[in-house]
Amino acid sequence: MEGASRQTLILSDGGLPALVAAAIEAERSLAEGGGGAMLLPWASLPAAQAEQQAAAHAQARFFRFQVLEDVSPTPIPSRAHGASQTMLLVAAAEAASRHGCERVVWPLQFHSDHETIGRHIEAIAGAVDRAQLVGRLAMLDTPPGAEAVPVEVPLVDLTDAQLADLVVDLDAPAYLAWWWRRLSDPGAELAAEQERGPWLAALRNAGWIRQEPSPAVARAEPALAADQVPTGTHAAGV
Repeated sequence: MEGASRQTLILSDGGLPALVAAAIEAERSLAEGGGGAMLLPWASLPAAQAEQQAAAHAQARFFRFQVLEDVSPTPIPSRAHGASQTMLLVAAAEAASRHGCERVVWPLQFHSDHETIGRHIEAIAGAVDRAQLVGRLAMLDTPPGAEAVPVEVPLVDLTDAQLADLVVDLDAPAYLAWWWRRLSDPGAELAAEQERGPWLAALRNAGWIRQEPSPAVARAEPALAADQVPTGTHAAGV
């Protein structure tokens, strides 16, 4: 099918970069008449695995994207980080090829500003190299005449401020990020605090106006909250 061949597979841990990647793909699909995207949930933080996967499902429902359920990437452990990333990307590339997607988007991003981005240069270069190598590796199993599925990391060199600008420009529902609500599990909440603080600060600096969903939605699970969208989530002056 022509539409299916234009689909994109997005790796989603339910975080803000994954949300932005989904919003960009939704815009691209509308502008170019593409087939939309499929989301492959995975856990970038094992302590928050359930919360991240629930948020990924919520984001998929918001954008009306399909969720791939036939692939279950293993959460990345704190040790053997690079090997686990490679296994994740290989699984994603195989799933993308199987479902007729044209590319894989890995929305990896490192918390940074213009002064600290330099500290992540090696990690950024390593992520780009890993994505390219996995794309080449996937070519080995590509049937004759079929196109290989590249792996892209379009957000990897963005600062927090730049990504927050995209949230505002795309009017993306930041409240669907997995760390938005306070979590009952201490380990998950500790991980959420480390994401929540920097991202909310970056969003405020971008001119984002905090708009909460209704109390009933705020107490709901992320997958339910996706069904009710607050209005007025625009940057000041827009």
